[in-house]
Amino acid sequence: MTSELLFPIIQQDNVRNVHFFNGRLLTGEDLRDEQIAQRKMRQQLGRAIGSGVVSGLRVEPIKSNGRIIKVTSGLAINLWGQGIHLPENVEVELVASALPGSEGTAVFDRCDDAPVSSLHHGTTSVYILTIAPASEFEGSVPIHQLSDNGKAAGCGRRYAVEGVKFNLAGVYTNQLQYLSSKTRANLSELLIKESDQTADLSQLRNYLAHICLGTEEVAAFSRDPYEFARKESSNQEYGTRRAAQLTRCEVPLALIHLTSRGIRFVDMWAVRRRPAPPPLSQEWPLLVGSRRKAESEAAYLQFQDHLDWLMDRYSSEALNKLVAKTHFRFLPPAALIPEKKGENISISWKDFLSGIDCSEEHYIGSARLTDLINRSYTYAAIDLDEGEGLKIYRVREAEIEKAVIPFVAYVSLHIPALEYAKYDEGRWNFGNYG
Repeated sequence: MTSELLFPIIQQDNVRNVHFFNGRLLTGEDLRDEQIAQRKMRQQLGRAIGSGVVSGLRVEPIKSNGRIIKVTSGLAINLWGQGIHLPENVEVELVASALPGSEGTAVFDRCDDAPVSSLHHGTTSVYILTIAPASEFEGSVPIHQLSDNGKAAGCGRRYAVEGVKFNLAGVYTNQLQYLSSKTRANLSELLIKESDQTADLSQLRNYLAHICLGTEEVAAFSRDPYEFARKESSNQEYGTRRAAQLTRCEVPLALIHLTSRGIRFVDMWAVRRRPAPPPLSQEWPLLVGSRRKAESEAAYLQFQDHLDWLMDRYSSEALNKLVAKTHFRFLPPAALIPEKKGENISISWKDFLSGIDCSEEHYIGSARLTDLINRSYTYAAIDLDEGEGLKIYRVREAEIEKAVIPFVAYVSLHIPALEYAKYDEGRWNFGNYG
């Protein structure tokens, strides 16, 4: 139907606020309608904020090789704009429940069709742990009618309580045809091998993380943006949601590699994102909006967490085996490399980056370190198989004042240089000479 200017347009899904006035007889249906209206308005605000993890909801295994995880209290928002709140820490056993679901309520009517856990199928070992809203009735109250003379006619439920539920959504890597043939082949080999070798586990974790970060899909867009822009579903659903076919009700919390021997690793930042509203352009979401920056931040944090995990797995004698090219395929465009583990154990960035063409060390002031990391968020991930070189920076103040944990920053050569042409701020001993 064609409308005219200034003519009110009322559609089926508009918010319907109950109109209150003196003398109106209110029923339970009226009050439910008012609750629905308030809920819809909150969801509109939630969609404006964007889907993602607001705070908390950290995931960690309870013990090595177990099947129980701990999820801390926190708040998330799903794609419907629904707030998902976990008030207290919980422990979750990663087994498929044989118990029937609760009777549920209409509080989260859009999310009653959440999928069955992929654990029922048992055909993958790679999962995305998600959180979604849930609700149950609680307590009882008597039911009275206008003509019952004070005698209860029955009982009804007192509260409809909002809660959460967790799910494991499977990532079936052999079905991800949009990945390069090399990536699919390497993934298949690593999954079939089920190796306990740290380098193999690290490579697997790195591949899976960058599937969820959409690294190859973003690279494909940069090579052929007009072809990619025609595929709206690819633009909107790339990365984690495309890999695991998540519903709009679910918010991803962690990537989990789970075998018959228990949890092999948990990687939060592979899938965890801060809230980002949907982009204004549906055709060019990779160029506008805040989603890509949120994913770039996650890629940086994922690498730092991954590196900490590796350093904990190696003994002091074996730290020289921690070499990037044997543990990673993809790196973020910039990151920090610590040169110390514990009190008296040191590692070298030259050992870690051996086999990669790296510059000599350049010095920058501490005020520029944050700028260095932040400007990297607009650049693509580094593919070590492509032979790309790196530039190495040290922070002048960290060297002068002897930082507790010495570090260097590496940067993709695509990022413009930060050092000055001659020497830095008149400091002869920490200068960058032309």
